Amino acid sequence: MAVLRVPKGYCTIQEAVNAARPGDVILVDEGTYPEQVIIDKNNICLVARCRNAVLDGNCLWDFGFILNNVVGVEIKDFTIKNYDLAGIFLLGGQANRIINNNIKKNDLAGIVLSGSNRNLISRNTIRENKFGILGLDIDQNWLVKNRVYKNCQSGIVLGLGNSGCNDNALINNSSVGNASIGILALGCNNLLLQNQVLQNELGILAVDDHNVLQGNIVKRNNCDAVLAVNADNLYIANNLISNNCGTGIQLVNNEFDIIEENKIVLNKDSGIKGSVDSINNIIIRNWIQLNTPCNIDLMNPDNNVINYRLFKS
Repeated sequence: MAVLRVPKGYCTIQEAVNAARPGDVILVDEGTYPEQVIIDKNNICLVARCRNAVLDGNCLWDFGFILNNVVGVEIKDFTIKNYDLAGIFLLGGQANRIINNNIKKNDLAGIVLSGSNRNLISRNTIRENKFGILGLDIDQNWLVKNRVYKNCQSGIVLGLGNSGCNDNALINNSSVGNASIGILALGCNNLLLQNQVLQNELGILAVDDHNVLQGNIVKRNNCDAVLAVNADNLYIANNLISNNCGTGIQLVNNEFDIIEENKIVLNKDSGIKGSVDSINNIIIRNWIQLNTPCNIDLMNPDNNVINYRLFKS
């Protein structure tokens, strides 16, 4: 393993990447670097020293970092801003790590993943882009402890593309004050656990089957807190859903969902609503209180099960 220094040993980050071998670390000193960096070799680590290295596109390049079908690359501690498309683009590849970066003011997104699987995206601050994190045809990624806020469209969007996004885990992220959706999960077998989704236009939009929404805080969104569409076999449990201007949980064309042990209070368009084609859902052991105009509004109530003995109203 070698340590390559920028600008002490190499004038640009790209020059250091070109010279690196698998296992090398590129240490980037404080300063502003107006460049686009293309990484096409595996198992190298790029670290900004003292978190003061700024990759600035000056609206001249499409991307800050491009990870082109690579494995085991780490990008850590950079500020990345002012690119025409995205701060970081993961195209194909797998098992890369994007950690503790400050990504802002990019025209499309902070981070884009396309056909890239089993990556760790953690502890990044992503703000003032069009989208925060944008995933297309991605599986088995971990998004953990990211702060995604004040983006012009949605905060975290997983599921664009032909096959959706499946088997991803979103854990302990905050998606706050985005102009459209806080978290959009389009795909199957995704886990949304202990996220904070606050003050967006719509809180969480879940589309497709077998997703788990557990332990999230979804508050003060301008429309619905949780909107589940064509989403069978969902498990929605232990969430705090309050003070949203729309419905707490809205089901549209869903079957066999379990809604259990949530606290759903003070929402302005009912606590739980279900469309006429939402059937065979189980709603049990929830605390549903002080929602207007009603706590539960199911258009097809005969096919849903509500455990009234444990239901608070």
